[in-house]
Amino acid sequence: VYTYHEQCQGVFEGEPFAYEDAFQIRNWSLEEIDGMLEKEGLLDTGRAFGALDGRTGSVYRLYRKGG
Repeated sequence: VYTYHEQCQGVFEGEPFAYEDAFQIRNWSLEEIDGMLEKEGLLDTGRAFGALDGRTGSVYRLYRKGG
């Protein structure tokens, strides 16, 4: 278990803002995630967003609500 820390700033609707957060990161296999999400009615679309992966080792995938 790791703690992720994030700080950022930007402009929203013309007003500057600052954001800070910290939370525990846990590690699950993609198979575990797929199983948990499938139980909730979500299906993996097979699309991933590598540009968002960053330095954390996270994988960003697109799921859709099953029909």
